[in-house]
This record gives sequence, C-alpha cells and structure tokens, in this order.
Amino acid sequence: MKRALVTGASGALGAAICRRLAADGCHIYVHANGNLQQAEALLQQGHRPEALDAIQGELRRNPSSVEAWNLLGILKTGEQDFSAAAAAFQKALQLAPRSVKTHNNLGNLYVAQNRSDLAEKEFRTTLSLDPTNRDAHYNLGVVLLTHHSPAAAVAQFKLVHPLDTATRFNLVRALLQSKRADDALQLAQSLSAENSGNVQVHF
Repeated sequence: MKRALVTGASGALGAAICRRLAADGCHIYVHANGNLQQAEALLQQGHRPEALDAIQGELRRNPSSVEAWNLLGILKTGEQDFSAAAAAFQKALQLAPRSVKTHNNLGNLYVAQNRSDLAEKEFRTTLSLDPTNRDAHYNLGVVLLTHHSPAAAVAQFKLVHPLDTATRFNLVRALLQSKRADDALQLAQSLSAENSGNVQVHF
C-alpha cells in the first residue's frame, strides 16, 4: 500500500488532498498542527484508518487533548469496540470531568450497547451541566420513548431547539403513545405539508 504524509491538513486544500489520496488507496499520515478537523472529516467520510492515524498523532503531541480522546471514543464506538471507546471517554472525563460533549458521547456509547439506564444517567448529567443542550434533550427523549415513558419523552423533545424534522417526527410518536392523538395529528399534518417531497415523513 502506498503511504502519504500530508502536512497542513486542517485547511480546505489539505482536506481535499487527503480525500483524493484516500480514494486512490493511499494510507495517509496527517499532520495538522494540532487541529483535529481533518481527522473528523476523514471519519465522517468513512476513512477510519486515516482518521485513527490523525487522532493518535494528535494524542502523541498533546496527550491532554479532551477533543482527541472524544474523537477516538466516537471512532471506536462506530467500530463497536466498546471497551476501547469507554476507555477513551473515561480518559476525557479524567481530564475534564464537566465536559458536556464527553458525557453526551458516553451516553451515546451506552445506547449503542443497549444500556439505557446508564445512557439516561449520562444525558441527565449533560443537562445538569448545560440545561439547554439540544443533543442531550433529543437523546434523552429517544431513550425515554424507547423505554415506554412517552410523556417524559414529549417534554424532552419540546426542549430541543431548533425543532428539526427528526425531533418533530419522534415528538409525533411520543404524543401518540401518550394518547394525545389530536396534538399528534396536528403536528403530523404540519410536518407532512412541510416535507411534501419526502415520503419518509408522511403519515
């Protein structure tokens, strides 16, 4: 396999070069001056080995990078290497116990493991630190809805701002399960009208 070292990879040009080299089958080593944006971009595009190299490189340069430990945990969660993901998130929490992002990521890890009680605890911890955190409200709503607490889920979904399509769709489900059919129908009609070209959100 061909190998390539990309310097200055955090910029737009460096990002484009990394994507092209990865598409051509190269194993990429990224130097981004401590910037993890490129590693995150590679991970989102499915280039996990290259993203892992970038994250590990950042951790060698800066072992106290909470952001890097979080990104490593996300990568390992996606690979279903749950023990490694948990270790990465716990390391991030050792460095920053009040990190909202880490508590939320740890909650997502527990969701992936079907450990809903622990997931709920982490999302509530996130909200105790940041009461307006939209991701935590949404994630907690999904957990509550899954575990037959629709009224509590409704309350969480209504606190998500902005109220996007996914949240409104789940809010309809929660309202129906709460036996609030009129409210559910009104929201469903509004959602369908706004997404007339998307059959996935028609009721």
